[in-house]
Amino acid sequence: GIDAFTRTRFKVKNPGNVVASSSGIAAHVDFGPFVAFESGNATNPDSQSLIQAYGGFVGVQSQQDRRWPSITPYYWFSVTGWCPNVPYYQVPMTRQKAEQITSNRTRLCSKLQEQAACKQRSNDCIYAEGVCIARDPAP
Repeated sequence: GIDAFTRTRFKVKNPGNVVASSSGIAAHVDFGPFVAFESGNATNPDSQSLIQAYGGFVGVQSQQDRRWPSITPYYWFSVTGWCPNVPYYQVPMTRQKAEQITSNRTRLCSKLQEQAACKQRSNDCIYAEGVCIARDPAP
């Protein structure tokens, strides 16, 4: 059962390509769609496609339950991990290896100024808000 409820404030900033009205995936102004995870794995194949296309993002889902009436709205949030396509116990690399890949990708992507050049390295980089940035080292 449920032992406790908590209320916590966070500040997040999702990539512009996620929250843009033209993206078709924006939810509740500044968030992407909620993604269900099981042991760190995004369980819906459509969600995995969105993560591949847009990179990591914070998703939101409004919650309502007649058994728990509340005037204040409450939400579930989802946060993409560093390897959302496999369960955390099957991640085929160590944290050190992931940090090394991230460092290499960051060096590579930071040199790519043009969107077209960034998109040519789509396995390593993603173009967001006018900047080419490194993707997470998901295998």
